[in-house]
Amino acid sequence: MSTDILCVSGSEALALTFAEIEPTMEAEEWETFKSYLIRSNEVWLCYHDKTILCCILGLIPPTLIADEAYLWLYSTEAIRQYIMAYVMHSKDVIHTMLSRYPKLVGHCETDSFSSRRWLKWLGAEFGTPQGKLIPFEIRAT
Repeated sequence: MSTDILCVSGSEALALTFAEIEPTMEAEEWETFKSYLIRSNEVWLCYHDKTILCCILGLIPPTLIADEAYLWLYSTEAIRQYIMAYVMHSKDVIHTMLSRYPKLVGHCETDSFSSRRWLKWLGAEFGTPQGKLIPFEIRAT
């Protein structure tokens, strides 16, 4: 069993994941997800044994010369079976992201304890909750 992480452009990620992801989403959710992929300059596709897509992480910089990017994550149902492998590899992926953008920003659902714990483990600092979301940032050290 292996963990495989592939870094591609947003448009490549869309082409690679369309057939698997699009049927699992409602139309509006798919359009939002697709817009995240298209706006991302880098996307990490995380597979188990090269065939089971477990999660997708992406970076959306606000400008071409920005020193920060918006971090987003989409996880499939398969992540539940292989969560520890991806948690361990996520530090390496975040380290790579921080080498490109010294500041990563994003939002997490306030009631998602496991996501908040994972982000804190990665070095995230949280802001004031905004409704059902709480902003976070991760900085390079």
